[in-house]
Amino acid sequence: MALPSQTGPVNTGESYVTLHLKMTQTQIGHFQESVEIENSLINFANHYLEKTYGCKHLTRSYPAIHERGRAGVAETILAKYAAETWHQDDWPVATAVLPRQAAKALMIKWAADFALFLTQLRVANRMTDREKRDFQNNANHDNPRHLAWYHQGALPDMSHGRTMNSIIIDVQPQCLVPEAHQVRVPGYGTLSVEENINQLRTKHVKKVIIKRRAVNNFTLQLTIID
Repeated sequence: MALPSQTGPVNTGESYVTLHLKMTQTQIGHFQESVEIENSLINFANHYLEKTYGCKHLTRSYPAIHERGRAGVAETILAKYAAETWHQDDWPVATAVLPRQAAKALMIKWAADFALFLTQLRVANRMTDREKRDFQNNANHDNPRHLAWYHQGALPDMSHGRTMNSIIIDVQPQCLVPEAHQVRVPGYGTLSVEENINQLRTKHVKKVIIKRRAVNNFTLQLTIID
């Protein structure tokens, strides 16, 4: 199968390509275990962020407004999660099937999304007590779910059937294509793809996304430095 033609620019100096994965049952199980850790990590992060910077602490400075701050918040969450979940000082390679790079990439995104929610929360906090009650009671027909003012726009929790369906792995730019139908993914080993990607063997990959489209249908997206 030829390389998909929909390769296109992501931003200056980068392009991406989406490939069809041929996952073994072992690799599918590995992916599912990774997703379960992601779900648990997200719920942990939500609790930590809301407890530390949420509606009761709106005057507290949130450090994740900029890229360096988001990385710092992500590291704090990973360390706390590892300590409370596995009683380890850092992300345990032997215990966690979710690569640390993937966990950090997810938490950086989550920290950035929480910054957007926090901005909305601070605006909502300016409402009077009556306006907050009216909002929760859907008095103006703009809150049919009767959410409290501090829940409007909150980041989703992974429960009641909601789940992640992708793994994002940021890597130091490197060649990850050893063969025409293979990609070497940190934390996952060598994955097989349907397409012939021999022309990518000399390209440097900086990000890998494994995504589940259906029960046993997976794609692999590579972000490539041109």
